[in-house]
Amino acid sequence: MPTYPFERQRYWIDAPRGKSQTLRSNAMRSGNHEEWFYAPFWRLRPLKRTQASMSPSGVVLFADGEGIGNALAERLRQAGRRVIVVTPAEVFERLGEDEYRVQLDTEADYASVFADLERPGERIDHVMHLWSLDATCADYLVDIDAVEASQRLGYDSFLRVLRTVSSSRVAGSRICHVVTADAYRVVGTESVSPNAMTVTGLCKVAPQEYPGLRCGHIDVSGNEYADPAWIETIATGLFDELQGDGIETVLAFRHGMRWILAWEQRRVPAGRHPSRIRQGGVYVITGGLGKVGYAIAESLAERNAKLVIIGRDELPVRANWADWIDTRAQGDTTSEKLRRLLALEAKGAEVLVCRADVTSHVNMESAFAQAVASFGSIDGVIHCAGEVRSSLVAIGVASVDTRRGQFLPKVQGVLVLEALLAKYDVGFCMLMSSLSAVLGGLGFSAYAAANAWMDAFACRRHALGDERWISIGWDGWRLPEPGEVGGPYGMTLDEGARALDHVLAWADLPHLVHSTGDMHARIESWVELADTRQSAVGSEIRNDDQDAEAMIEEQLTDIWRGFFGLDEIGISDEFFTLGGDSLLAMRLLNRMREVFPVLMGEYSMRDFFEEPTIEAGASRIRSVLTMARLAEKKRNIQEDVLNIEEGIF
Repeated sequence: MPTYPFERQRYWIDAPRGKSQTLRSNAMRSGNHEEWFYAPFWRLRPLKRTQASMSPSGVVLFADGEGIGNALAERLRQAGRRVIVVTPAEVFERLGEDEYRVQLDTEADYASVFADLERPGERIDHVMHLWSLDATCADYLVDIDAVEASQRLGYDSFLRVLRTVSSSRVAGSRICHVVTADAYRVVGTESVSPNAMTVTGLCKVAPQEYPGLRCGHIDVSGNEYADPAWIETIATGLFDELQGDGIETVLAFRHGMRWILAWEQRRVPAGRHPSRIRQGGVYVITGGLGKVGYAIAESLAERNAKLVIIGRDELPVRANWADWIDTRAQGDTTSEKLRRLLALEAKGAEVLVCRADVTSHVNMESAFAQAVASFGSIDGVIHCAGEVRSSLVAIGVASVDTRRGQFLPKVQGVLVLEALLAKYDVGFCMLMSSLSAVLGGLGFSAYAAANAWMDAFACRRHALGDERWISIGWDGWRLPEPGEVGGPYGMTLDEGARALDHVLAWADLPHLVHSTGDMHARIESWVELADTRQSAVGSEIRNDDQDAEAMIEEQLTDIWRGFFGLDEIGISDEFFTLGGDSLLAMRLLNRMREVFPVLMGEYSMRDFFEEPTIEAGASRIRSVLTMARLAEKKRNIQEDVLNIEEGIF
């Protein structure tokens, strides 16, 4: 569900419009739900061959403590490249011209490193972050303390790196790689570390929010990383990836071989395999009164299911529901929830409501005990709980608390469920993940990271022999409420019910992704950004006021044409009417700021959304230019006065 969480209309992940008409048509929604699911697989690809002549540009290495960073730095220096090595420490230190120590949690230290590199003639094309290796390789414990410790070295640190690189004035290509160990199960022998997977959220979202940035996730084998004999082999592979401007979004090195992540459509004709949802079964739904949780509950109610609805809000006891509804004013939120629960009963479900915090083992233990006491057993758990109110936070303003807010229900909540499933005989546990873990989405870096963690966790459980777990990266839902449009890819409730049956037929797969449009076309547009790589539009504006207005509108029109792949666009045509979406809006606004630097800080996304036309944008540019010229004249006058006062004239 890569969407601003079920509360807004225009911000679902829609098919981006661009130059490529093929991409746009391929990504259209399919009406056949048998075509909606994809599983990850790995393609073996040749190792990169080092170019005979290499760029002399610099590389910034956030080096690990086990030796890969040092081995890589030596190779790069031998090849004639400048290497700046950065390691974590208690205080900031500049140990030499090309060696720094920074405080792990202090972003100003990261900025100081790049500020030192802002010199004439200096060029930094690549940044490689290897600190995650120190957290993921030595310890595969998966508990909340281990998660937090790993994120300090991984997600949190890489976030600071990306933010620093994006704002740095150092010349270069701005290609960032992050290296992890065993984030993926590639050859089937890995233990799988969910804690290492979270950086993939940043890799997907950062280039969407910062169009000049490119990110790649490289995963190595933990067993090989821990073996000194393999360190040189891994360093060689990383060395080769740092040649040229090409970059793979996700790749892995295993046994000296190079693997690329791909997605395979998985078709299971309806009825071929039995669903794990049975008539009259007992199902626990965390977040069951949320919009998607309730949609699933409705589907299960059609089969006379016994539903255990877990939520954080306190509700009246069952005997008082009718009185509560009758005595409360219209719009009372508790009454609305009670009406929903009564509607489930009317459809044939038996309903048990449990108030519990999914991050509390004590609370959830009590809820499971109540479920077994009331219904005798638990056939399945569907984990829908999530922090939807604060899921949309741009990288530029995100914090550790932003990540923790997303991780609490999805990560700690899953760890609580893991402990409970070790005690209770539960048929399956489905984690309601999101397509954002694969496609990203503006403001979804922490949200995508938390969902990617769940995907990897399900893979880890399967690797350990527990096949009850499955994580589904859902697309959007088209819910029957005012304002809930779901975008062109959203499912109706009926479609969602069929999709739920369909996906639960795969007992052997830990992770599936749900996409109602062609997954490959959407990845190409959203992750590889293929349809927005365009020729530069000239950024010079003539000073002749008579020509400036027409030139501004002409340049803006050229930009819009390039983004939408249209030959004709009127200056009054609205962005969303043309088929624009939130990601395209951010890219378009960033492109406008590149072409017209005066807009920086003067034209926000909110301003754009209020009047999303070429005409309005041109008007804002003219206004800002006028104010800039007046300000420049004022400064010149003030400087003249100051110079006169100081006796320069």
